[in-house]
Amino acid sequence: MYPLYFYICLIASVASVVILILLAVFPINIPFVPKTPKAKHTLVSQRKARSPTPRPQVVSYWDPLNDDNENL
Repeated sequence: MYPLYFYICLIASVASVVILILLAVFPINIPFVPKTPKAKHTLVSQRKARSPTPRPQVVSYWDPLNDDNENL
């Protein structure tokens, strides 16, 4: 009786692995939510004006090394 259970479980596990591999290779797109038509956007849209981005200050790390008046 035990070999029968073993072969049934073996066939079921091999079949489930084959089915999972086939689903990974050939996926099925199942729509869970019905598709709704997308609203068309107008080409001219009102946008808020943005303030200009300030330029970052250039930091030179070599300037303090050229200062000879520094007291050590």
